[in-house]
Amino acid sequence: MRSGNNNLANPDKIGKGPVTPQQPEIKTQLPGPEARKILDLEKKFLSPSYPRDYPLVTRRGVGSMIEDADGNWFLDFNAGIGVAATGYSHPQVVEAVRRQADEILHIATADFASPPAARLGEKLCAITPGDFPKRVYFGNSGTEVVEAALKLARWHTGRKNFIAFQGCFHGRTFGALSLTSSKPVQRQGFGPFLPGVYHAPYPNPYRCPMERKAEECRQECRCLSRIEDELFKAVLSPREVAAIVLEPIQGEGGYLFPPDNYLPDLRALADRHGILIIADEIQTGMGRTGKMWACDHSDFVPDILVTSKGLASGLPLGAMVARAEVMNWGPGTHASTFGGNPVAC
Repeated sequence: MRSGNNNLANPDKIGKGPVTPQQPEIKTQLPGPEARKILDLEKKFLSPSYPRDYPLVTRRGVGSMIEDADGNWFLDFNAGIGVAATGYSHPQVVEAVRRQADEILHIATADFASPPAARLGEKLCAITPGDFPKRVYFGNSGTEVVEAALKLARWHTGRKNFIAFQGCFHGRTFGALSLTSSKPVQRQGFGPFLPGVYHAPYPNPYRCPMERKAEECRQECRCLSRIEDELFKAVLSPREVAAIVLEPIQGEGGYLFPPDNYLPDLRALADRHGILIIADEIQTGMGRTGKMWACDHSDFVPDILVTSKGLASGLPLGAMVARAEVMNWGPGTHASTFGGNPVAC
């Protein structure tokens, strides 16, 4: 959906509530001249690693709509890769940003207490799965809190290895990328990776890794046997596994929903061997699956939950929420200059 009108129906309401573009005047030539100027600057000065599947140059966003540099309006199904959980420029979000910016833009939460971080930590501990004491670590992004979770799991267990899943995406920094296995281009040329990462099949009833029919897979998923019978018996001692890292609903791997019994059975397997479970709710958290967390659909309680993307509805913020007994590392073991920024919190 696109239009050539530079004006909103109610321009005075921007930042105050939903607005709708006027009836579109269709333009067929995209990108327009203003967009081309920015695209030329990007090509000259920015990293060519950024994918550009469509030549959209954004100027502003309102609700579910994006206006480009030439005044064309688009209905946006991307939401900033799952970040704009409340839509673009939601008035309550904008007001919260303004209010906090008037007080203080930055304080290093690594060194000083910050009321927004403390209050958000309290809220996250209340709404994440599990009725037990928890603690929160703040970073700036999803990949950062995945890295923090890997460090915490090794620190707490004294073990060195991890199990991730084929098709998963957990980020692009080295530890997170060592887990990631969704596209070869993401890993090509960057090895060697973090040692001690092993990949198992993720359950997929429609293309079952065990070559079973979809209904059979749903009734009794056998993918865990690939961990028990192949990894643990032939390759890897479970007593050396610090954590199993998974997306409760896999994203880049194809939006895969595991059978109902899979996550509870995985929890039982991990408990038998003293292995932590890290649930990556970066893409699925903050209500994007119909419940606050994808884990909630299966009453699945991880030891560590990581989230980001929609958490701050457009501002950079990541959070790792863990059992208090697991997150008992001491001062200086891990921190971040910008993590827990008061405006983002």
